[in-house]
Amino acid sequence: MSGENYRRFEEIVTANCPMAEAGKPLSPDVDLVELGMDSLQIVSTMLQLEEAFEVTLPEEHMTLETFTTPGHLWAFVELALGDRSGGQLRT
Repeated sequence: MSGENYRRFEEIVTANCPMAEAGKPLSPDVDLVELGMDSLQIVSTMLQLEEAFEVTLPEEHMTLETFTTPGHLWAFVELALGDRSGGQLRT
């Protein structure tokens, strides 16, 4: 997981996890709840991701499983971007 889009994603997720260290890379398997993400921060994260990547995250995929780890959430964002090959935003 690399690239400008992933770095932006990581900034947003880290900002919404009170126990995450700013500037430190997130492990794709770390538990977001253990980093302090709660239901309000899930909604905030979702809205910030939609704005940053100019996508709409489908509500039917808004499950707790989607927000369990950065890896799960990034896969969801990539799906919304429509580019599973590297997460580069299409223009």
